[in-house]
Amino acid sequence: MRKTYLLFWKNSLNRYSINALLGALETKKLLNNFEIIFFNSIQDLNISFKSSVIFCFSFCSFNIFEIYKIVSTLKTKYKNSIFLAGGPHPSGDIYGSLCFGFDFVFVGESEESFCLFLDNFLNGNEFKSTPGVAYLEKENVKINKNKKYVDLNQYFPFSKSLMRFGPLEITRGCPFACKYCQTSFLFGTKVRHRSILTILEWIKFFKSINLTDIRFITPNALAYGSRNGREVNIEAIEELLTKIREILPYGRIFFGSFPSEVRPEQLSEKIMRLLAKKIDNKNLVIGAQTGSERMLRSMGRQHTLDDVRSAVRLAVKYNFIPCVDFIFGLPGETKEDEQDTILFMQELTQLGARVHAHTFIPLPGTPWEDKSPGKISIDVRRAITRLISNGKAFGNWERQETEAEKLVKFWRNKFDLQGYL
Repeated sequence: MRKTYLLFWKNSLNRYSINALLGALETKKLLNNFEIIFFNSIQDLNISFKSSVIFCFSFCSFNIFEIYKIVSTLKTKYKNSIFLAGGPHPSGDIYGSLCFGFDFVFVGESEESFCLFLDNFLNGNEFKSTPGVAYLEKENVKINKNKKYVDLNQYFPFSKSLMRFGPLEITRGCPFACKYCQTSFLFGTKVRHRSILTILEWIKFFKSINLTDIRFITPNALAYGSRNGREVNIEAIEELLTKIREILPYGRIFFGSFPSEVRPEQLSEKIMRLLAKKIDNKNLVIGAQTGSERMLRSMGRQHTLDDVRSAVRLAVKYNFIPCVDFIFGLPGETKEDEQDTILFMQELTQLGARVHAHTFIPLPGTPWEDKSPGKISIDVRRAITRLISNGKAFGNWERQETEAEKLVKFWRNKFDLQGYL
């Protein structure tokens, strides 16, 4: 019997999602039923398929122009194929993604729903009713609710057979639900952790294939082992880092740096002493987002400016470089808020921090999805530029400002594609 072709569109922004899906398929012993193909552009697919074809796209909002060009062409070329979408953008804009040509959208975390859908497909069973899947029926969206959270310990984070590895996801979910961020709305507010035992099994495997740089995926590194994600479980963090070091005495552990970060109110002398002893990264990513107390409350950050000040001082004291995230052009931001942010950035950089500059992009599925894209004022632009020239700031804020308005117009005007495709 010929294998079904399972094609994954890949780029630099979705490789972690693909790793998780392939790991899930391997966990459920489904991977060998498929011919797996990765592609980045239509030119990569100058081939004909002799059996069923399923195209898989996991993507964020920044990918939508490219995605919909590819999908519209592929649907013409491979008429009897199935097109699946998942990830941050489709989960937040289900109807728009279906209207643009996807047959099914996987909403939120999808290890379980993806495996169940494909298992039903392979066995000739009905797959439309798979929990966590949405589709169009007579122009109406049908969403099969999925009330179950994924247990990270039940799925491989990677596929060993395909040798696709990357940062190891140790925590999923975020209790804070900031209004600009998709994480809580994509994965839920209940934090779930991969167990230390499971993590260590993967660390041993990495060592066996000479992968000795260890990085983690988590919305907040200091939430590891926490019951609710708000309180630091320093014992769990210490046990995790200590046992990894025992396995990899000469390896490098990156914790609290990209693709993870730390919340400022959770940094303390005790946790900083631990990190200084156990980890190898010199940068520590800290979320601040604004220098205005009013805007912190507005966006739902649930910490204060003093928390950020304290976190930066502690990081510098223990010889880390604090990379502090700021978002400019926030909804409802006033001139006074902007001036507060400018002064706060100057204060933090004088303490030894670097500013990671972002422009606000309204993301589908968040409370601020209907807000206007961020516009950078002259004063803020000058302040950022000055910091960059002094080596105290970095980021793609200018590109984000340019792209944000086009992106938002595109996904909000689902039937008016002229000039975009």
